[in-house]
Amino acid sequence: LDLGFRIVSGSATDPTSTLQTFTGDFTFKSIFLDQAYVKYHPSFLEENIPYLEKAEVGGGKVENPFFENSGGLLWDADVMPEGFYESLAFGFFDKKLKPFVNLGQFILQESAATPSDAELYGVQAGVRWNPPGLAKDSQVQLTHALSYLDYSDYAHSSNFLVSGTSLARGNTVAGSGTALSAGDFNILQIYNDVKFKVGGLPVKLFSDVFTNLSDQTPDPDDRSVGYQYGLRLGEARKKGNWEAL
Repeated sequence: LDLGFRIVSGSATDPTSTLQTFTGDFTFKSIFLDQAYVKYHPSFLEENIPYLEKAEVGGGKVENPFFENSGGLLWDADVMPEGFYESLAFGFFDKKLKPFVNLGQFILQESAATPSDAELYGVQAGVRWNPPGLAKDSQVQLTHALSYLDYSDYAHSSNFLVSGTSLARGNTVAGSGTALSAGDFNILQIYNDVKFKVGGLPVKLFSDVFTNLSDQTPDPDDRSVGYQYGLRLGEARKKGNWEAL
């Protein structure tokens, strides 16, 4: 059982940045609760289910369980969801084939004054695998993940407003300004990457594509689809590492 918390600087109306601007004639700066969580690792499952490598259940304000299998277009690294998640990971064929599943049930808005609360329900399934027949020092690994995210009632009843600040991120507002033109957000995301080493340098190529399956507004520019392709050199996992994206 893990208990933890983390504090950061930033703004109460921007969940995608922990940056603090030095301004305001020396006024005090805000500190916020970024994480506060409980994580439970049921060891009895790992001991009794063959090939199960990881079983984890968490709740609170937590690290995003869907972020790792994303190119950063749909998810910002600073976003910490609030609610619950469940994760399972397996290892087959000497751990060269690793299927995984992540589930999430998160709270977006809860208010007695709002006709309908907003929640986010998500499921992500994927696999990591090492192609057979390659040299061991090449460390080639491929990841494929499919995610479905249901933003229940987020586009209605001003659930995208926080203290008067819109988090619609460019989505147009319909009618009186309490709903978004898109109508609903049910996101299907497909993520793929390949990792390998060149002369000891970690390299990752990735693609990230998603679409809103519930977009109710015809758009000749098809802005219900997003995509990103990228290359990462290096891997900044510990002190002394560097990374370029």
